[in-house]
Amino acid sequence: MDAIFGWIRNIVCFLCFINLFVQLLPNNSFQKYVKFFAGILLVIIVLGPLADVAGLKGKFEAAWRKENLKGDYNELEIDMHGMEELRSKKIMEVYEGELKKQIESIVKSHGLFLIDSEIIFKSEDGSYVPESISVTASYEKSGIRIEVAPFTENGGESAEVINIKNEIQEVYNIPGSNINISIQE
Repeated sequence: MDAIFGWIRNIVCFLCFINLFVQLLPNNSFQKYVKFFAGILLVIIVLGPLADVAGLKGKFEAAWRKENLKGDYNELEIDMHGMEELRSKKIMEVYEGELKKQIESIVKSHGLFLIDSEIIFKSEDGSYVPESISVTASYEKSGIRIEVAPFTENGGESAEVINIKNEIQEVYNIPGSNINISIQE
């Protein structure tokens, strides 16, 4: 009997609170939304004890918990996708840095100093491979950068450029036309 009086008391208190809240609203345009929301809550309050008797409360709680878990899982998937992109970006930065170190060692092995290198990648079968490489090297390690065309007898590329280009071509399987090497004096 006490449960029924408690139930009726909850309904009456809720109705009094909602009526007071509606009266305190400064603008009448929100009243229909507040009344709609209050009506949904009133239905839940009225049907609450009936759901307990019918055993539906546990089912509602389980369904609610399951939907919350699904929402959390979807958010995690979105977060993981973002993390995968971030991880992929970081891996590409490290990969590019390592390739630049290798190119610097190739240039140094030919008696030159690397000033700058740029690598453009292409996606091939889910992995990234170098598509083109541009290298700027110098005979001396200095901050002064004056670009001078290398002297060759036949008007083509110098022996250093040809050797560096051939080595890069062999190591990275890049066509010679995609390798640009400039030497600064």
